[in-house]
Amino acid sequence: MEKHVLIKSGNYEESETDILFLELGKDHYNFAIADSALSNLKAIGSDDSLASKIPLLQRKFKNVLVSAFTPSFSLVPFDFIGNKSSFSNLMNIDAENTSLYEEVLINQQIVNLFNIPDTDKENLDRHFPAHQLCSQVQPFVKGNIKNDGIYINIRNTCFELLIVENQSILFYNVFEFKNDNELQYFLLLVLQQKGIDAASALLKISGDIHESSLTFQRLRMLIPNLSINEASKLITYDNSFIEMHRYFSLLSLTKCVL
Repeated sequence: MEKHVLIKSGNYEESETDILFLELGKDHYNFAIADSALSNLKAIGSDDSLASKIPLLQRKFKNVLVSAFTPSFSLVPFDFIGNKSSFSNLMNIDAENTSLYEEVLINQQIVNLFNIPDTDKENLDRHFPAHQLCSQVQPFVKGNIKNDGIYINIRNTCFELLIVENQSILFYNVFEFKNDNELQYFLLLVLQQKGIDAASALLKISGDIHESSLTFQRLRMLIPNLSINEASKLITYDNSFIEMHRYFSLLSLTKCVL
């Protein structure tokens, strides 16, 4: 994902009822500003530090929703959440420098336990005291859960893989990869384990990828029914905004507003 990006809508106007969405990555963050009704996108962008003082972010918002990327998470059936300490032990959490959080997914059926560094949380508290926090899992799931299929979101050197069946999570995980061969290997391995035929599977992809890229073309050779996961189903935006599939996970935060 490119850094130092800022795009505004053609009729951008500030309002204290606007909602701010933040997506924290390993070495950068993405942000989007929408009206209170979530009917129109006003601005979107990326930068490498919350301390960079982007003027758009130095004002009041009705609500601030933050998605923090973490590879340390555990999806737990709601009935087993009483054993949270056991799951946290399996996650090898550094209790001195990180904290454990939880979020409910899909009609009280699944709880996601996740942790983020305390320094990241303190930074958020300093810049946005009244924010709501979730992991990358919640928006990506809620942005896709209504339609069965396979979903990939590429984040630089890792990708999220979600499989939805009967509007429920059949599979979710994050994989690190160094090249196209590794991406294809992990994808096909999971499909094989789940008994899914790659030739007939429906795969939608978003994030750091272009339809004209070699990565996309190689994936299409394996899974013919491959297409870009369009962000237009999440929120309305004008033609000032291009390649919005790159911000699909960020804009999926619109499905998490309480």
